[in-house]
Parts: sequence; C-alpha cells; structure tokens
Amino acid sequence: MRAGICPYTRRMTQTAGGAQFVLDLPAGFRIHTDRLHLVPASHQLVGNWQDRARLSQLLDARVPDEWPPELVEDYDAEGDGGWWDWYVLKRDADRPTLVGVVGLKGWPEVNGSVQIGCAFMPEFQRQGYGAESITAFVSWLLSCPRVQSVTARVPAGHIPSVAILRKIGFAPAGPPNDAGLIRFEKARA
Repeated sequence: MRAGICPYTRRMTQTAGGAQFVLDLPAGFRIHTDRLHLVPASHQLVGNWQDRARLSQLLDARVPDEWPPELVEDYDAEGDGGWWDWYVLKRDADRPTLVGVVGLKGWPEVNGSVQIGCAFMPEFQRQGYGAESITAFVSWLLSCPRVQSVTARVPAGHIPSVAILRKIGFAPAGPPNDAGLIRFEKARA
C-alpha cells in the first residue's frame, strides 16, 4: 500500500489509568516507497528486537551485524505510552536489508497529534533513506482521520535531521527543551 490511505480501526483502550491509541492494520500491511518498505512491528517482532537471527527470519530480510541503531531518547516527550516501531527495509534484488526504524507514539483520539522518531544504521545514513521513509510515514499519518499534526524532536545540533524535517514541511515549534531537543511540527494542510 502506498502512503496516503490510513486503514486503521479507531478504538481507545484504557491501560494504567491512561488512554492508548491502537492501530488495527490489515495483516501484511506495509507502506511502500520507491526504494523502501515500512513494516509495522508486531508483538513477535518487538520481542525479537535485538535477536538478529530471529528478526532476520521474521522480516525475511538481512539484518546488519551492528543492529540495532543508536536511538535518541526524549524523556521529556508528551505522553509516556511508549513507541510503536516500524522497520525500514531497503529493497534489494535478492532480499531486503533492514536499514533503520521509525517510531510513533501519541493519542490522536485525545489531542489530534502523534510524535515520530527515527534511527538508521550508520552505513545507511546520508543516502536519502531517512527523508524517503519519514516523508511517506508522515503522509500516511496525516491521511488518518484523527491525526491533525505530527511532531518530531531533534537534537539542536543534528543538522541533517533538521534539514530533512524543514524540507518536508515541518516548522520549529519552540526553543530546545532541557535535553537540547527542538520540537518540530507539521499540521494537516
């Protein structure tokens, strides 16, 4: 499925006293770009995040020896419900290669907003995979009826990430927080 159609089933669940946004995607759902597949993490995939051999088997993809990528933690982010990860696979002639991960958290049913984040293996950075995957992911998210805006938090000195966000229509939404992260936002047109 190309980015632009959001086939989620809208429902709210109560966990630990808070609301949680749940996406019920069809089996085998993926977001496709010209060079990539974005694969939503299942419970089975999440449970094998650091087991490279099992992750490779479940994704039917090559997993780099250095997996997983270094993640930027945002402890001050709104909402503490955890991230829902999507694996970014680069299409190759014989077998896809896992190049990174994009993540999603938030409660659009409550406030109309979600936050995204991403991390890519160093060997796959500066090749356009981040921009391509984030562009498709944000387009898909903003096609979801309840998502009015998407936010991202980026280290103030991370020029490539800031450039990507600006290029795809995000704007700064305030000064850096105490952790040195700048909040960017893109609203539905």
